[in-house]
Amino acid sequence: MVDENDSIEELKEKAKIIAEATGRTEGDVLADLLDDGIVNLSNESPKESLVEQLKEAAELISTVQNINKEVSENTVLNGGDNSTEIKVETTLEGDVVDRAIEAVQRKADNLKKLIITLAPVFILLTGGGMEAFGIIDIFGNDGEDYDDDYYEIWGCTAPDAENYMPDATIDDGSCWWDDNHGGGGGPPHQPCNWEWQDNSYTDDNNPDSLFIGASFSSFQCPHEMNGDFRMILFKDGEFYDEELDINMKFYENQDLGHEFSDLQEGDYTLKFRFDTYDGSNWNWDSPRNYYIESQEIYGCTDSEATNYDSSATDDDGSCEYPPEEPCTVEIQNHYRGHVGDDAEQDAILIAFKVAPTDCEGENIKIDIDLYQNGYDVNYTHHLIVSGDDFTDISHIFDGVQVGNGWIPRITASLDGEVLEQVWFWGIDVVEQEPETCEINLFGIELQTNNTTATIAFDLDCGYEENDLEGYNVSVQFLVYHLNETNQGANGTGPIEWTTQLYYIEGYADDVRVLVLDNFTVENITHYDFYWYAIWTDADGEQQFLEETWLNRELEA
Repeated sequence: MVDENDSIEELKEKAKIIAEATGRTEGDVLADLLDDGIVNLSNESPKESLVEQLKEAAELISTVQNINKEVSENTVLNGGDNSTEIKVETTLEGDVVDRAIEAVQRKADNLKKLIITLAPVFILLTGGGMEAFGIIDIFGNDGEDYDDDYYEIWGCTAPDAENYMPDATIDDGSCWWDDNHGGGGGPPHQPCNWEWQDNSYTDDNNPDSLFIGASFSSFQCPHEMNGDFRMILFKDGEFYDEELDINMKFYENQDLGHEFSDLQEGDYTLKFRFDTYDGSNWNWDSPRNYYIESQEIYGCTDSEATNYDSSATDDDGSCEYPPEEPCTVEIQNHYRGHVGDDAEQDAILIAFKVAPTDCEGENIKIDIDLYQNGYDVNYTHHLIVSGDDFTDISHIFDGVQVGNGWIPRITASLDGEVLEQVWFWGIDVVEQEPETCEINLFGIELQTNNTTATIAFDLDCGYEENDLEGYNVSVQFLVYHLNETNQGANGTGPIEWTTQLYYIEGYADDVRVLVLDNFTVENITHYDFYWYAIWTDADGEQQFLEETWLNRELEA
């Protein structure tokens, strides 16, 4: 007979679901349930074994496994209120499972819904699960479609419960309702009273370790527990380390274990904490203290040694070291050449890089020599480099004698032993002709008014910065009537002129000015102007520069 705890209304709901899925009438299914509480056709004459029919449905497993994830996530199977409706095109008469499979094959898009509907039906058929049919783990996973992001969260899945968890995927039986408000709807809240027991210990064979053993138990808690355990270790009252066990599921009791190793000398205490996914937590401080003594371990404590012992606390003088590699030096990127801005071109630049290896703490002597083949060294320079750092070196030998084939040589030595020696190609020093001053007119400008003419000019020695000796330069500024000169038919001579002697040397911004005035004649507005610079150069030859402004109109 049906269990007294099952109401007629609940049986009617079950009968309706089974009738829609199997094609039987609600009355027929209800009669079957009232007979013994299980849908097994006990109220009818025996037909083909229902168990045999369902065992034949094992052929459906390969298909069902492909949608395992969808079934796992469906709230109908997992305790929610989101129903999925589908009509199963079969009846228990006439091979129910074969016809269901045919329906699945015809309507592949309804397969997922079919399985979701059939699963609770199969459960109702026996009052148990699939295992009753010999169909084990029909919703198992073969590994190919496993979702790493999916995980179970236990908790209360009833929306009207006081402790409803929206994120829960599996109901753990913890739901409770307040019977004193609204007339109830479920069992009242029963708090979990948990007990702790510290079973931690130290071991003489592992004197620097603390072995954690603790029991977390309650025989009054009405539901499964799901949460994270935290074991926190304190040294001398300060946080030292912790161990976290996450997503632990248990009922009534749970044992914890962990080893904290390589502990330093001091007093240690423990704290345990359990946080559940519904927001509750329990904390417990161990009443026991644990003292870890310092352990003296003799051995080599130098990490540079070949027999370094990381566990040793006291050096016993046993350290061994690999044989030292000899100090070596390379001379790299060597260069020799004339100094570009040296006018005499008798300055020779020597540049290179010293690259030492395994020379830490050593002083390496560097000799830079300059000599001609077959002769003693004429010029030399010495310096010291230390350690393994690469060093860029340069040196200039200035005033080298005129001659061909000056050979630079670099020698690196340590304690008198030559480590590296490099020779360069020879370089010539050629006598240079002395540079002489060449006068140039950097700039000139004439300005006039109705009575005065002014000329500004800049004479320089050369065309760039220099310290060359220069010359005395005579500068003349003259004004004539139109088309008149000093000689010839019209050689009447200048109306007015001025002459100034300047010593021009080097290259400088030094503008000079000459002025002519009181040369104008009434009603004459146009004149000829001449400017000359005259000097004798280093070869004794006279040189001159000339600038003219002919038929120049005076400006008011």
